Amino acid sequence: SDGVPVNLHTSLLLDMRNEAYIIRYLDLNVTEDPIIPYQEIYRHYIFGSPKASVSVIGDVVGAPFPIDPRSPVGLKALRVADMVKSGEHIMFDFAYTLYTLHYLRLTNQLRTDTMRGMLEYLNKAYVYQSVFYKNGAFTMFKGEEPSLWLTAYCARMFHLAMYSDWENYLYIEPEMIMRSMEYMLRYQTREGS
Repeated sequence: SDGVPVNLHTSLLLDMRNEAYIIRYLDLNVTEDPIIPYQEIYRHYIFGSPKASVSVIGDVVGAPFPIDPRSPVGLKALRVADMVKSGEHIMFDFAYTLYTLHYLRLTNQLRTDTMRGMLEYLNKAYVYQSVFYKNGAFTMFKGEEPSLWLTAYCARMFHLAMYSDWENYLYIEPEMIMRSMEYMLRYQTREGS
C-alpha cells in the first residue's frame, strides 16, 4: 500500500464510575481536511486512505513494556517512534517495566519469554542510564550538574532490581548503588534536598 503512517495521540481521562452511564459514544475530533495550514509537504492523512487504526491504552502513563515487538500495546505495534531520553525518562521507563515485571511475577502471570524480554530491556536501560553516572551521582543529561533526586531514585530502583531469581539475566553493580548512597549522604541537606 502507498503512504506512510501518521501517528496522532489523544489523551483522554475517563472516570468510569459514572461516565459509563452518561457517555455512550466516544467522539474524537478527526479533521475532514487532511491539509495542514501553511504546510506544503505534510498532511494529516491522504485523501481516500483505505486504512486507519485506533489503539486504546487503559493506563495513565501508557503501555507497560513499550518496546516488546510482540506486545499489542507496544511502541512497535502502535508505530510510535522512540524519543531521545534524559536520565529521568530512562529511569521512569526502567521503574515502570520493573514494577510491571514484579507485578506479573507476584500474580503468577509471568511467562518465560515475557520475562526474558523485559529483563533484556531492563539491561539495556541500565547500561544506557550508566551514561549519566559520574562520581557517584546521576545527571539528567550528559555533562550537566548531578541531580540528588535522580541519584536517590536510581539507587532505589536499582536496589529493587537486584533480585536473586534473575541475577544471571540482570546484574546491577552493587558498587554503583553504594557510591550513590555515599554521594547522597555527602550532599543532602537537613530538609532533604
